[in-house]
Amino acid sequence: MERPTSEIKKARYGLAVVLALVVAALPALATEGILIDGVSAGSAAERAGVKGGDRLVELGGQSIRSLPDIEAVMGEHQVGDEVRLTVVRDGKRVDLKLTLGGEPGGSPRMGVMLSMTPDDTVDRSKPISAGEREEILTTIALELRSGYLYEDKGNDLAGQVEKEAGDDRFAGDGSIGAFVSLVNGFLLEISNDKHLRLRYGAPPDESAGPRRVVRRDPEPGGHGPEPGQSPDPGHGPGGGSGDYGVREARILEGNIGYLDMGMFAGSEAAKPKIDEAMMSLAGTDALIIDLGRNGGGGPWMVRYLSGFLFPKTTHLTDTWVRGMDSPRERWTLEGQPTDAFVKKPVYILTSGRTFSAAESFTFGLVINNRVTLVGERTGGGGHFGDMVMVSPDLNLFMPRGRTYDSATGQGWEAEGIKPDIKVPYAGARDRAVEAIRATISVS
Repeated sequence: MERPTSEIKKARYGLAVVLALVVAALPALATEGILIDGVSAGSAAERAGVKGGDRLVELGGQSIRSLPDIEAVMGEHQVGDEVRLTVVRDGKRVDLKLTLGGEPGGSPRMGVMLSMTPDDTVDRSKPISAGEREEILTTIALELRSGYLYEDKGNDLAGQVEKEAGDDRFAGDGSIGAFVSLVNGFLLEISNDKHLRLRYGAPPDESAGPRRVVRRDPEPGGHGPEPGQSPDPGHGPGGGSGDYGVREARILEGNIGYLDMGMFAGSEAAKPKIDEAMMSLAGTDALIIDLGRNGGGGPWMVRYLSGFLFPKTTHLTDTWVRGMDSPRERWTLEGQPTDAFVKKPVYILTSGRTFSAAESFTFGLVINNRVTLVGERTGGGGHFGDMVMVSPDLNLFMPRGRTYDSATGQGWEAEGIKPDIKVPYAGARDRAVEAIRATISVS
């Protein structure tokens, strides 16, 4: 029986949330499909027969050449639906069936975790020797001991990595792609830290040798980059060319402002763009900020955008980095061109893809009772850190600090942030508009 359109639960797959797949989203140039780096043990993808190294070329009867293609297909399904997919494996097309997972009533998911910094210059089929594998794992263990944000946990994780370094557990088919997939699955299993993982591509400057940490200078009164921060503050996940993450700013029916943020810029260079967007919405009666497709960014935008929403400089959160004697306080920044939003209702749209700096922004507003969340539980990326080069082809994101509520000591790592109004992300904006209209009517 065909379901009415109104009953179709539109999908948005989680960014670093569901642990079934690790996908490198390569640019859709001459290569068909999207490469699958790996599949977690016991996942729906594994039960369906998906393997690391497969290239997804069809989903639900539609050709796949980019991530929006996946979104379009997933948008027509709900939890429990069976979808057909076709992968290319060893040069041959393989047809499979996968039952979509997710919470009842929530968005259906394939369990996709996207690489924030895909690098198509690395050939995933490139052979990697046993000696190279052991050297990389030994380096990972060393870095965990010396730099992971919790010293005791870092030592424990390092011991577990060292225990496995000399055997063939991570050999797979002998390729670097299989190695990365297996190592990332193992690191996630033992740490439950969604940032601790290998990524393709060496840091830009390799002159310092095979092991180099790439850090940004901490901002005054803040800290280094949030996890997932783009090297270029104007070009990141959803950032586009020079828009600093501002996807859209427009006025919805009923004089409701709508700001769609694809990422959070890491520097003051973004100020003219966000000022322009906020000024265009200054005459509205309420504000919706859409973070449902925001995978992170830098702390500057977190602090500056928050400053539009308070009448005075406000303490948001605290941050702590391994080695600190005491935490740093994070406050809103000043210099906004308008105070038009300080008394208006503010709603944030969230999904499983809301991650890292997007969660930091949300969390600071939540603990100050300044916002209503509508949508899905966020991804659970509450740590931040930097990149460590572990081989000419690979670097490791090393979590070195955390952001949290100074009053409770609690953050959101792994658990995510729970919405006030729980609905699938696809319907979150409509639900927020309903809530705003009811609030304004009562007022």
